[in-house]
This record gives sequence, C-alpha cells and structure tokens, in this order.
Amino acid sequence: MLVGAQGRQGAGKTRFITILGILLKTKSKMKLYANYKLFGVEYIYVNSLKELKQIQSGIVLLDEMWLSVDSRRSMGNVDFTGLIAQLRKKNIIAIFTTQQISKLDVRVRDATDYLFHCDKDNSLIVVDYQYGIIIRKYFMNDPSFFNQFYDTYQSMESMKA
Repeated sequence: MLVGAQGRQGAGKTRFITILGILLKTKSKMKLYANYKLFGVEYIYVNSLKELKQIQSGIVLLDEMWLSVDSRRSMGNVDFTGLIAQLRKKNIIAIFTTQQISKLDVRVRDATDYLFHCDKDNSLIVVDYQYGIIIRKYFMNDPSFFNQFYDTYQSMESMKA
C-alpha cells in the first residue's frame, strides 16, 4: 500500500506520517523504517534504495519523497518506482510526504492508494487517489504531543542508490 501526505511547508505532513507510522506499528507489530530521524520509538533508519529493497515486511516512512523520485528526472527513477510496484508483494506499507503530488514521478502517483492533504489548521482531507474521491475531512485537536518524535527542521537529501 502506498499512502501520501501533501501540503505546504509547515502544514504538518511529517508529523502526520509519524503519527500514522507509530499507530500502525503499535497495532500491527510490524517493524518501522524511516528516512528521517525519529525519537522515542523503535525504528530502523534507511537512507538508500539498496536498504529499502532489503525490507521484506514493514511500515516505511519517506519524508520529502520528491527528492528521490522527482517527476523531472523520470528516467532516473526506474529502480525506485520498480520497488513501489512491489510493495504489496513485499508486505510493505509506504507512507510519504511531498509538498505537491505532481512533483513525484507519474508511476508513483499512479500507485498511490490514499492521499492526505495536510493544512496548517491541523485538518486532513483524505482522498482515495485512485478514484479521485474525497473520503473524509478530519481535524486533529492537539497534535503537538507528537512533535517529540521527530525534528521538523531536519534537512532531507535524496536517497542514495
């Protein structure tokens, strides 16, 4: 399954995927992986495509995914998008952030199951991205508790091959 979170800078995308990842890990007992540093939660840091390919089952959090599968570099994204196509077979739930879904390679957009639009008022709009149907709008009353699990100012880079 591939789930995305999009929104402007500071809209809470990373906070949202961190919350979702921790909740899914707690409920499923699957291992948690992330390409950014997490605090106070057991996880495995991954920063290369090679490391991602070795995962056989788990929840993978990918902050600023556009850095690794930018739509403007589509020919260089073949290995990464090949991995995306195998998520179900590898029992992986991948959750990513991007400021705009259009910044991602078209094959990633086509594979995205659900897209959450994050807003600075702590609202989330859930879209079934395959069918373009708005499912629901949520408000997070006080999500600041979850700020302790990540550093919103952490600089991100493209994942290595």
